[in-house]
Amino acid sequence: MNKEAFKADDDWSYSGDTGPEHWSEIAPLCATGRQQSPIDLEEFIPGDLPPLHFHYDVRALCLANNGHAVQVHFEPGGAIEVGDHRFDLDHLHFHAPAEHRIQGKGYELEAHFVHKDEANATAVVALLYEDGAFNRAFAKIDRLLPANKGETHELAIRLTAAEFLPDKRDYYYYDGSLTTPPATEGIGWYILKTPLTIETSEVQGVLRADDGPNNRPLQARNGRKVLA
Repeated sequence: MNKEAFKADDDWSYSGDTGPEHWSEIAPLCATGRQQSPIDLEEFIPGDLPPLHFHYDVRALCLANNGHAVQVHFEPGGAIEVGDHRFDLDHLHFHAPAEHRIQGKGYELEAHFVHKDEANATAVVALLYEDGAFNRAFAKIDRLLPANKGETHELAIRLTAAEFLPDKRDYYYYDGSLTTPPATEGIGWYILKTPLTIETSEVQGVLRADDGPNNRPLQARNGRKVLA
């Protein structure tokens, strides 16, 4: 793994003089964008959404701390298919507490599976975790989370991307943005309806690795449709 690929970016953070209220100073879309994420998903519109097909039988290779989130990087070949459109899996990262809300309800943790297609368009599958029983997949990496910015840990354990997913794959969809600078819009968000459970101690591991909460505040919906 190329450790330089995970080098920390110190131009922004989640608190203080470089926190979200100042992100527009380096990413103007944070102030001017009309499709910013995350949002509170409510007032759903029934839609004929195609099923998500996951090709996630790919092994996790390493954990990386880029200074803003803990990332999981996988061997090549992971992907989702939305209808006949394929998006290749780039990486998985976590936000604690969760960034999106469902009808006002907040969650303990949110996983973002980030994908790219051949034209470099981005699709993100989001998975929410609520307080409860420990999470078996997360437990495999809990004690291996890199604590320092720019640090990576190669994984010798057997862990696939599929192990993180719930059995039910129904989802909400909306058009949004990256939740970090540069806050690029035109991102397809697929929010899985079924949350998983996670123990408080596991969430604390993410918070320690990220040096505190790493969730962007909710953004204005601006009349966007949320399909279900």
